[in-house]
Amino acid sequence: MSSAPFEKVAVPLADGATLYLRADVNALCEFESVVSRAGLDPLRELTGIEQGFHGTFSGLRALIWACAVVHHPSLTVQAVGDLLDQNGQALRDGLAEALKRSAPEKAEGDASGNPPPPSA
Repeated sequence: MSSAPFEKVAVPLADGATLYLRADVNALCEFESVVSRAGLDPLRELTGIEQGFHGTFSGLRALIWACAVVHHPSLTVQAVGDLLDQNGQALRDGLAEALKRSAPEKAEGDASGNPPPPSA
């Protein structure tokens, strides 16, 4: 499922509503802010979530909220916890897709990951 970066991901919920997620820079900054205030390491949380949701429930809840709040301004972090109770797999799948869409395409370059030199 290839799409443009930062395109919102529609997550159908059990009650028939749809939650939209977008993992852009602003969402990741909001996530950092929330998990830092909770005393968690944002990078460790994000890495754990990206590696199959090995982070904390607090980190998962905060990341889903941060990716959704731009489309759902009245949504709270606590409300996302309630949504996770009823729609856990759908939300995790939607979050994985939103994160995938936000990852930059790898530039063609050498094996080190360095981009190719500018053409003259």
